[in-house]
Amino acid sequence: MMLVARRSTLPGLRAGLQDLRSICSHLEILPETEAAEAINRELSSHTSTGLAPLRTWPSPPPAKTARARPVGDPFYWRRLWLTPWVAAATQDLLKQNGYDLVQIEHSWAGGWLMHLQTDAVRVLTFHNLHWVLAERQHQMNQPGSADPDSGRLLRYESALAQSFDLCLTTSESDRALLNSAAPAASISVVPNGVDSRYFDTTAVINGHALSDGHGRISSVAFTGSLFYAPNIDAVQFFASEIFPGVRVAYPDAVFIAAGKNPSASLLALGRDSNVQIAGDVPDTRPYLLGAKVVVVPLRAGSGTRLKILEALSMKKAVVSTTIGCEGLAVEDQVHLLIADTPKAFAAAVVRLLDDESLRISLGEAGRKLVENSYDWREIAEIQESAWADALARKNRRL
Repeated sequence: MMLVARRSTLPGLRAGLQDLRSICSHLEILPETEAAEAINRELSSHTSTGLAPLRTWPSPPPAKTARARPVGDPFYWRRLWLTPWVAAATQDLLKQNGYDLVQIEHSWAGGWLMHLQTDAVRVLTFHNLHWVLAERQHQMNQPGSADPDSGRLLRYESALAQSFDLCLTTSESDRALLNSAAPAASISVVPNGVDSRYFDTTAVINGHALSDGHGRISSVAFTGSLFYAPNIDAVQFFASEIFPGVRVAYPDAVFIAAGKNPSASLLALGRDSNVQIAGDVPDTRPYLLGAKVVVVPLRAGSGTRLKILEALSMKKAVVSTTIGCEGLAVEDQVHLLIADTPKAFAAAVVRLLDDESLRISLGEAGRKLVENSYDWREIAEIQESAWADALARKNRRL
């Protein structure tokens, strides 16, 4: 099979390497740079490694660029990552090699590749439903008003889904939404997952929790890409509207947000000595281990949140909004606590800070859920089954 993805093996993305190690028995990379050669050497110790193209794209556009996007082109930013040579290079590879299946990651990439001429089964992974994400963000900022972008994205993703042999979503809820928008599409659910051997309390370097630098252990943590609009909003929402309520009960509580490329607005939150924006860190596990509570206060988003699975895999007590844990088979009061208002969210965090036995029970239940349902070793079988079904359907039509 051929996998077309933006950055699953780029330098510094260790989680991506872990995922590949977990699900690949044979991985092929063509090094074009010294950094890529280093990645190739790294992976060769875990897989049988051959050659296939690898090329890099710029990072996501800064917020000020996103705000200046051309009207009527909600996917304008795909031009920053994918250019026509990608479709041409992919088409050439398909002609040169006898691939059974080609899988495209993300709907914005599918636009360039939906018209590939190939006998291979064509698969598109919807990590997010962008029309849902756009509508939620719009309603959060301008409640009750219509969002023109979400309508355009809906039409785009609907047409896209119906042009591929198989579409994959990360949750049953996303599958139902996509099916309602694209009834002719063939859709399977392949959940997001984690390597539970990597996200394990015993795997953390030296087994030490991370100190916040002032002699106190972090009480509350958030992890995730800090340039991503829903995550930016989540951190700001927690710091400004929820955390003050936590500090009424715990004045010395510390909130740490760790993730790459924090926005200027998030960095400004660090002026409060009890709020720390750690930014891009080489390993999030010490931050998770050092937290008594992990928070996921998302008010917008789509797909499913790896940050929750990573925290549960580390046996952490989690408080999430309903949107934050959407699509995951978690149960309130069993695997985590769910709260949607600032007051209720703060109360849930305080409850967990107060109750060590509850933190432990949630952590144990969360770890068991990950091991049984969200470990990559389990999900690889689901992915393989979806591919096999798609190949069988294709063969029946021949």
